[in-house]
Amino acid sequence: MAEITLAEYTGYIFVELVRAREMADEYSRMVAERYSKDSVLASFSTPRFKIPKLELTIPVLISGAKFSQVVRFTLPREEFRMMLSGRLANLLSTVRLGQGQVLKLKADQVLAAQGARIIRWKPSSAITLQMNRFHMELVGNADARRPETIAKANWAQLVDIALLEAGLIDAYKIQNPGNALFEQSLAELIKTIIDATLVSNTRIQNLLVNPETNNVKNGSDENSVFVIRAEMTEEGFFVKTVKDANTGEEKKIVEFE
Repeated sequence: MAEITLAEYTGYIFVELVRAREMADEYSRMVAERYSKDSVLASFSTPRFKIPKLELTIPVLISGAKFSQVVRFTLPREEFRMMLSGRLANLLSTVRLGQGQVLKLKADQVLAAQGARIIRWKPSSAITLQMNRFHMELVGNADARRPETIAKANWAQLVDIALLEAGLIDAYKIQNPGNALFEQSLAELIKTIIDATLVSNTRIQNLLVNPETNNVKNGSDENSVFVIRAEMTEEGFFVKTVKDANTGEEKKIVEFE
């Protein structure tokens, strides 16, 4: 099935009408030249075709549509920061305990030793600032469905700052010579980010139509065809050059009939 956009279809019809007027004007010019060379016809007015108003009724067969979607990261900043705080707390706790996998603790708690007291942990101003930057980059990501690069760079910054502030850099390196803990926590973080990346807006980008007249006549019903009723009003215009008497500057102006 032939498919073009509705804009292309109707636009081409209007362009063809302008071309028809152009052809008529060109022929009128040729007639005027012939009249001017004849002693009798020179006193006659040159015939010129003109339509003050043209009404068009165009049946259009709808064959489909193209849609565009706006996808964005939807998690509010405060919730995002709480989620990151919990993940950083889990990572710090895991390093302190020397565990092989990330522990699952509450957002503002770190277990000092298994079965022992719970130490409160809150992000520092440096970590909070980095979290805000992280969130801003995700919200402004032009390719929201691919947050991996942004997530990896920002999570690495957060982990480095948290380990440095907690004095756990050496312990982390000893326990994770291949950086496995970081990679595991990053993979889980990316999944959470992707889950919070949703379609926020969907709109029709182009309406597709089938311009083949036989299909419009025989392959349509009341649900697939609509009619465009257009009215074109002829409005002539002239482009002139005007020279400023003082400055000598020339400007082009448009005058309408």
